Amino acid sequence: MNDSQILAEIGEANVFSIDEACAIFKALTERQPNGEAGDLLTNGYANIIYVRLDEKTVVPALVAWGSGGRGWGLSAGSFGGSLWNADRSVLVRG
Repeated sequence: MNDSQILAEIGEANVFSIDEACAIFKALTERQPNGEAGDLLTNGYANIIYVRLDEKTVVPALVAWGSGGRGWGLSAGSFGGSLWNADRSVLVRG
């Protein structure tokens, strides 16, 4: 699925502020500091949160466990720039 398809599925209510996304990623990675099993994927695949930068701009932000146990990496992309495979995880409110 691409970003537009995912947002159509999860809804605007699951677009987070920058502060919310940072707090969520911080809390979740602190629970899995060494890549242990838990809420986040640790197989190197993306754990995605959609973040609203301003009125018009939403981007996918992601955290992923690095290969070789190098720890968590955080990045963001441009909306529509990625086609996400089924083995990725999209975080939603709930």
